[in-house]
Amino acid sequence: KLLSSNRKGFTLAEVLITLGIIGVVAAMTMPVLIANHKKNVAVTKLKRSYNILSNVFVRAQVNYGDIINWDLSSSRGVEHEAESTRKILDTFIKKFVLPYLADGYTYNDNMTLSDLGYKTKILYRNGSSLLNLTNQRQSIRLQDGTYIFVYNTVTQIPNDAGEIKQYFSGILFIIDIDGPKGNNIVGKDVFLGGIYFVNNAKFIFYCNGTVKNNNFIPQDYTRDELLQGCETDGRFCGSLIQSDGWQINYNY
Repeated sequence: KLLSSNRKGFTLAEVLITLGIIGVVAAMTMPVLIANHKKNVAVTKLKRSYNILSNVFVRAQVNYGDIINWDLSSSRGVEHEAESTRKILDTFIKKFVLPYLADGYTYNDNMTLSDLGYKTKILYRNGSSLLNLTNQRQSIRLQDGTYIFVYNTVTQIPNDAGEIKQYFSGILFIIDIDGPKGNNIVGKDVFLGGIYFVNNAKFIFYCNGTVKNNNFIPQDYTRDELLQGCETDGRFCGSLIQSDGWQINYNY
């Protein structure tokens, strides 16, 4: 007579083997999932900051006209020096930026990175310094914790004596999407953008170009050129992410 049994459940050995397999799979997949999550968070915050700044200047130009006609556009003819530039930036931020931001921001015009809680300076991907801990910089903190540091851009023009002089030509925005708590590395959690005092001005991510007849003409980059610039020092990473359809497809 044949005996049969209907076994219910699993033996301890079978459970341990199954858990071991699950552990191996988790160990292989979790780093990828975590990395992808970090990329998605970074892109979401960067895109939000891009939209905020883009909308700021669209709305400001509705009220004040083309940026080239704003009352501080005359600063394009003012030689760049630390004190005059600081005043121009302060006027620019208070008149043309802050009124168009949603409530919840904070603005500081004389605090250092250290004052804001940073423990490390902001670096390019190649290790060179972008912002150190001790310089006073104008900064805006958005509701989501993004810090935006505001600088001027300069154009080099020879004067009548043939000397090369630097003139105020636009605004550079250093966007730190997670503030003091992040890596503080350009292309990782810090991205560069700006706006020039030209016709039909709009906020753009960092790129090289020329100003001709009061128009900014960006350099026509291939994707490989953007990728190389991004992975070298991080300057072009914002442009690359946008060009790739708001995805991070580089050595993040």
